[in-house]
Amino acid sequence: MKKKTDDRPDLHILVTEERSAGLFNGQYYHLRARVVVQKHENGEWTPFGDLRDDYAWNGLLYSNLRISCQGDDNSRQRPADREQVYGFSCEYHDVHSIDTSKAERMYKTLKTIDQGLAKLRETRGYVRYFGEYVGRIAEAIGAKGIGIDYGKARPVSGIRYHWQSIGDGVNHINNLIWKWAEDGKPKATETDSADAISA
Repeated sequence: MKKKTDDRPDLHILVTEERSAGLFNGQYYHLRARVVVQKHENGEWTPFGDLRDDYAWNGLLYSNLRISCQGDDNSRQRPADREQVYGFSCEYHDVHSIDTSKAERMYKTLKTIDQGLAKLRETRGYVRYFGEYVGRIAEAIGAKGIGIDYGKARPVSGIRYHWQSIGDGVNHINNLIWKWAEDGKPKATETDSADAISA
């Protein structure tokens, strides 16, 4: 796994949650993550896309690297002991031009991640949940932590980005998925409650 060996800014993986309308009034769910560094701005730490590794002619290439999963109305009905999202992936998106040098760096980056995941799988077993998947990729690239982008400032704290350790980030991601799955379950009515009591 990659270890930090210089004074470049620490890497973090930033996760964004998206819920969108599907067919027949259904809903699709996506979690998308990217590699960022931080800068302090307007009283909080915010993501900054100036990844110095990207400017190294032979270094790893994090720009346009995306980690993602998705869910739908069927998958969210799975029991809690099964993952409600699927399609875990770590790949490049929206790359508009590729030359030989960039292709080699992209391959080198993906190979580093694959090897890191394989090494962790030897000691921890297979990944069951998306939070674990993101956490292991963070370890594979030597990231310091995981952040959650709420999309807008939180009502009480006024903070949009929640930065945390890799372990806490793993739990936070899994909790986001759990909340989404719970939101899709039928709500109990007064009649249901009365029937349950009488039974």
